[in-house]
Amino acid sequence: YSAMFLPEVQTVGASGAICGILGALLADYVHNYPTMRIEDSTRSKYGRRLVSMTVVLLVSGLLPFIDNWAHIGGLVGGFFIGAAILRHRVPEELRPGYSTKFLWFGIFASVAWMLIGISILFGKDQPDEWCPSC
Repeated sequence: YSAMFLPEVQTVGASGAICGILGALLADYVHNYPTMRIEDSTRSKYGRRLVSMTVVLLVSGLLPFIDNWAHIGGLVGGFFIGAAILRHRVPEELRPGYSTKFLWFGIFASVAWMLIGISILFGKDQPDEWCPSC
């Protein structure tokens, strides 16, 4: 997503991919929260750590020379793809149809995210024209 919103700037690094992994972890946490076989306090600590890591990565993107668009694109894309492909441990009797709905949400959202990105990247209007502060 940084190629769309910052076309004149070249960026390198693995932080977008790391945010993608973090997004997939968040999808796993959201989906499998009821079936985690750990104490409630440990489960909530894990959730707080995931959220705090996400906040730190997004806030660090506000520093100069850090590409926050790569962080956001990796996080959202990782969440959608994680929702689509991660193993679902929620038993059907606990939440009927939930695994299938989460799977289809992930597939649809991943495809939509990629199509939106492609249409913005190759469209006539450049994002910096309709979002000058980006």
